[in-house]
Amino acid sequence: MAPDGMTPDPGLEVEVRSWLELAALDLDAAIRLAEDPDLARVVVYHCQQTAEKAIKGFLTWHGARFGRTHDLDVLGSLARPLAPVLEPALDRAVELTPYAWLYRYPPDSPAPLEDEAREAIEVARELLDAILETLPCELRPR
Repeated sequence: MAPDGMTPDPGLEVEVRSWLELAALDLDAAIRLAEDPDLARVVVYHCQQTAEKAIKGFLTWHGARFGRTHDLDVLGSLARPLAPVLEPALDRAVELTPYAWLYRYPPDSPAPLEDEAREAIEVARELLDAILETLPCELRPR
């Protein structure tokens, strides 16, 4: 059921599911890449992408406009009023925001530590799971 209680537009379901499938794919990539400590910089980037796409899928479902941003605090501020239950996970995910650019462009800063990458995976997973809990089952990634 759509957030307004109406029957959802099938196109909306496809769009939301696409966001969530890409979020799940980024999380899966982060988990797999975390097996190689030399790839920690790529792991944290995929964790940021997981969070960003999950929030954007959630916002899309609720008809909220979000523009072009990678800032998880901005996206979270749009999502919080729609589902206050997400607040702890959204607050925690803000720490992933810098990974959208940090470690990705020269001059390279020191690579993140393995512990940082593992923590980023935990944060991204927690947010994705929390968002999925608020949405209808048929929107979940396959």
